[in-house]
Amino acid sequence: MTIQTIIKELDIAFAPLDADVLENSIKWIEGRNDAFRAFTTSDESKLFHQRDSAWLYYSKVFAICGGKTWYKVINHSSTKTRAEFVTKNCAGIAARRNAAIAKKLAKAEVTAVIGSNFQHSTGGFNGIFQVNTNAGDRVVIVDTIIAGGYNIQCRHLRVLTKIK
Repeated sequence: MTIQTIIKELDIAFAPLDADVLENSIKWIEGRNDAFRAFTTSDESKLFHQRDSAWLYYSKVFAICGGKTWYKVINHSSTKTRAEFVTKNCAGIAARRNAAIAKKLAKAEVTAVIGSNFQHSTGGFNGIFQVNTNAGDRVVIVDTIIAGGYNIQCRHLRVLTKIK
């Protein structure tokens, strides 16, 4: 019950950042799509085909797209399908993040939430939970930063959770 309360509060607290990451992820994949389409019609791309260098061609394409999986998504889907894929991917990442936090809280044997305080900043999110555990009162600190977002790497949330 207590962990579920914290997870619900985290869902609410993370909602603006998750929405920002989703928006930027969709922009990122469309930028990778544009770069891929530009490359496939470029003279450089034609050189790979003239030299019969499939390995070099795909190495370059995977780098442009952000990896083999992203290449498959970009090369074989529409704008709508790419957005759906990114949305599903971001939702999965958020669920895993919350599950990881819940696991740490369960390990600390949290029995009650005394209070919480959240602060949003331009670089992410900070939250502090005051909790009771079987070992006494403790503090759960959740620090989040927005990472990536340049060139190949997709913008994402990096979450650090400490229990003191």
